Amino acid sequence: VLLTTCLCQLHATSKNGFIRVDNIIYQVTDLDKAIASVYRVDPDVTGTLTVPSTIKDASGTEFTVTGLAKGCILNTQITKIVLPSTLLDDTKAGGFQYGSLACPTLKEIALDGNTDFKVVDGVLFNANGHRLEAYPANRPGNSYALPSKDLVAVMPFAFAEAQNLETLTIPTGDFGQWNTEEKESKGCWAYISSLKNYVVEEGNKYYSVRDGVLYKKDAYGKSAYLLVSYPAKKTGKTYTADADIITVEPYAFSEVSDLEEINFSSIEYWIQPVIMNCMNVKKVTAKDSRYLKYKENAIFNEAYLLYYTPSVSGGTYTVPDYVKGIYPYGLSYANFDKVVIPKTLNFIGDHACLNANIKEIDLSQFVGTIWAQTFMGTKLEKVELPAAVDNIY
Repeated sequence: VLLTTCLCQLHATSKNGFIRVDNIIYQVTDLDKAIASVYRVDPDVTGTLTVPSTIKDASGTEFTVTGLAKGCILNTQITKIVLPSTLLDDTKAGGFQYGSLACPTLKEIALDGNTDFKVVDGVLFNANGHRLEAYPANRPGNSYALPSKDLVAVMPFAFAEAQNLETLTIPTGDFGQWNTEEKESKGCWAYISSLKNYVVEEGNKYYSVRDGVLYKKDAYGKSAYLLVSYPAKKTGKTYTADADIITVEPYAFSEVSDLEEINFSSIEYWIQPVIMNCMNVKKVTAKDSRYLKYKENAIFNEAYLLYYTPSVSGGTYTVPDYVKGIYPYGLSYANFDKVVIPKTLNFIGDHACLNANIKEIDLSQFVGTIWAQTFMGTKLEKVELPAAVDNIY
């Protein structure tokens, strides 16, 4: 018994294990190097949060804090965060992760002697200014212009949860030509809650704006082909993609509050997720193409995997029996009383029901695989898994 107790104390902290210190939970990202990341900050934390450069676990072992996990302060009431000198940028193992500073109340980002990052006009960049890492969501002012010098990429969810930002200006020149080392990831314009319109300065080679909506130009720089982002607070009940728009970028419609109907008749393909948390969208019009199928007010890919179905208030949604699977994010943010899964379905993809307001999911006929984080953020109180489920990630 004594030996077992000693061994338990010795190995109390392991790689990917967790350490609580006061109101912060840390995750061990490298046990051999004794480094950890901020994993979650308690929701009742308010005011200024100073992230320490080192912490100790229960055994007294010291860990260096080098990273922040995605969404780690999202549910807090923090107005200012002070980042430690030990924080590494996101290209390094165990470093800062994109989306980690998304927090509706955050007004200020400060650095305590850190050399991997810099703050310019209240906005966090990496040290050489190539990447915009995070824009404080509650930063004062209703407009922001991206710097025209040095900037190469905006990281995913950098502007997420913005409360005051109404106009975002994209500079002239080469911004938008992502290189292989610091390539922009999908979702860099996602969840800008307060945005009303985009502005693109004359001379930008890669972006264009039509009626406040952001598009990507074609290879010749003459017209648009890719719908990049529709501002969340743009007014209007309907949107129809122009005939030359053939594809849509992930998160192009995120937290859009006014839209009720989207016409995607010109769209040939997209990769999920595209329409996220647009709770008033009741109808999506589309036509069959090589890559997309439209049927019964829902969008599928060519293999009839469910891509998207508009959220309606309440009621029961029975997934059609010709559907072979639910693609990642296929029911994300859906608002149904009940969803019925048919026996013809082979799998339910990762994040398929992300943040969905679904009260009940009938899996009684389901035979197949449930992927990772399928029910993350749902309102489900109970999940019954039939014996025929053959794999759960």
